[in-house]
Amino acid sequence: MFDYNVEQARKALVTMEARLAQLEARGVNIWDQNYRPLLNTKPQKYEVSYIADFERDVRPLGEETLALLKGGIFALIVDTKGYAAVHHLKYSKPLTGDYDADLVGNRTRRIWEDPTGQRAAKNLKPLLLQTYVRDTGEILSEIDLPIMVNGRHWGGLRIGCDSAVLLED
Repeated sequence: MFDYNVEQARKALVTMEARLAQLEARGVNIWDQNYRPLLNTKPQKYEVSYIADFERDVRPLGEETLALLKGGIFALIVDTKGYAAVHHLKYSKPLTGDYDADLVGNRTRRIWEDPTGQRAAKNLKPLLLQTYVRDTGEILSEIDLPIMVNGRHWGGLRIGCDSAVLLED
């Protein structure tokens, strides 16, 4: 399953890079790293100027990719600082104010400052494989690919998978 998921990740990367280039060509500032904190959020969440564009044009690509993965948990993009403007709909539920519920149900608009998230965001190698314990307690393996837009490093594509499934033939 590992090779299959890497193949799906590489296909998704081409599509994501093209979509980001299209957004930039339309005048969307995909490079905006002026993170504006959202009040009363824990973990802290942020807004940037391109949120609506990503919700409309990028999130569906992540949903499509996730549907193709074997043992997939998520397929999302982060900028070079680890910021994920959008996440899957199942991880974008309304905030409840309950930390434990929101940690699992609302994972969008966060800066992933943990070592795994930062390696994924800054990675320039063709493929980075990481296995780690997620902040929700799950053990995941992650396939990370660098996102380049018009020759410039934008961030990374993060493909999280069930580690046991990746080892299957």
